[in-house]
Amino acid sequence: MNNAPKEGRVAGELRKGRSPLKLDPNRDGPVLAQVFEQYGWSPRQVRYVRGALRVVDRNQVYALKKSVASPEKLAFLEQVTRRLLDAGYEHLLPWVKTQSGKAYVQQGDGVWYALPWYGKAGWNGKVAIDELIRQLARLHRLCHTATEDSSEFRRQVDTTLIDRWKEHQKDVFQYREVALNREFPSPFDRALKGHVSFIDKAFSFAIQGMDKFVNREQGRPPRYTLVHGRLDPRNLLVGEDGWKWIDFDHAVLDSPVLDIASFMRRFLSLEEEEVVDPAALLKEYESEWPLTGKEKRLLALYLAYPERPFHLIRRYYEGHQGEEAAFLRRLEEEMDRLHLFQDWVLRLWQKKLPPDKNGKSLEPAGVRGVDSASR
Repeated sequence: MNNAPKEGRVAGELRKGRSPLKLDPNRDGPVLAQVFEQYGWSPRQVRYVRGALRVVDRNQVYALKKSVASPEKLAFLEQVTRRLLDAGYEHLLPWVKTQSGKAYVQQGDGVWYALPWYGKAGWNGKVAIDELIRQLARLHRLCHTATEDSSEFRRQVDTTLIDRWKEHQKDVFQYREVALNREFPSPFDRALKGHVSFIDKAFSFAIQGMDKFVNREQGRPPRYTLVHGRLDPRNLLVGEDGWKWIDFDHAVLDSPVLDIASFMRRFLSLEEEEVVDPAALLKEYESEWPLTGKEKRLLALYLAYPERPFHLIRRYYEGHQGEEAAFLRRLEEEMDRLHLFQDWVLRLWQKKLPPDKNGKSLEPAGVRGVDSASR
């Protein structure tokens, strides 16, 4: 007897969560019955929770997620995960296989994969930050070895990234014009006007440095490893058997510094009485897997790029809902974080890079880092 939930109940759960997962109840509801069948499940409950479907089947609970990744990529990621678990890395969850032994189900217009349901989402300081970054380094080191012979999912920087950063730099000035032209400027408008110069210098440093990197290295990182790509406290689960990284379906083979930069932006809190020094965090990382000089300077470029202030500014002026006070508080917090990085970024660039093949310096032309005088 098939005890799967009726399609109407499944569709109802999809309606609750269709924005984060881009699930559509009319399109994906009928598909799910076929997905369940391939896993051999007869669910007695399906609920949408924190970006996934929580599927209760007999005495087991699973997290089922629809992914934009290709079937080939999901199979690759499952293989890497299995290698790391076999090597004793305990901060990942094993993938749930279908009845035919596959790591995914391709059904309808999407690809689905499943993990055991585990713990609670969110970091909130429950695990020491130095332990997290050491284990990130260990993950990168093990993945570097496990993927050395893989080239299919390797990525390198090209002018597309630089052009996007340039567009973002222009956008900030357009938003500033909106602020300047308002008859009654908001507190956020006034704050933006005070930060624009610093943000512009940060953009210029990152763009010019990345342009040099692309010209000299063709955008290829010094070393490849599996990079999560979306590190965030929400992508960390804490449970009885410790903590786990999740949501790897966006992972690519790229430089480890991408994850390090994301980690420092999203895990480094400025609300504590004593703020953690980014240099101390990098030292913890390097106790597990030392970076090369080129990697450190590439990290400096990613940290100099004002990613989070820009996205917050864009959200504010593109009409996203939220309280003025909350937007203003977030802007000041992100600017404090950008200022915290800038002195360290300069130190990473202090040692002059060797000239390129044409004898030209790799230092960003005319830029001595983010000018602290603009604070």
